[in-house]
Amino acid sequence: MSKEEAIKKLYEGDKVTHKMFCNDEFVYMKDGDIHNMYDENGTVLISFWQFRQSAVWQKGWSVFTGI
Repeated sequence: MSKEEAIKKLYEGDKVTHKMFCNDEFVYMKDGDIHNMYDENGTVLISFWQFRQSAVWQKGWSVFTGI
């Protein structure tokens, strides 16, 4: 899915992963704040989207379903 679709899924409460991530990696957000992204360990990812502007990050997203 596209980056925009992935962001929509995040707002719906889903966890998302990317083709560049390892099998057990995903991100999610809390409290409906797209600027506060978290990884699978609960670590806050400051400026997550700011650093993912290149073409590789525009596609290749999917809902994380676990391993």
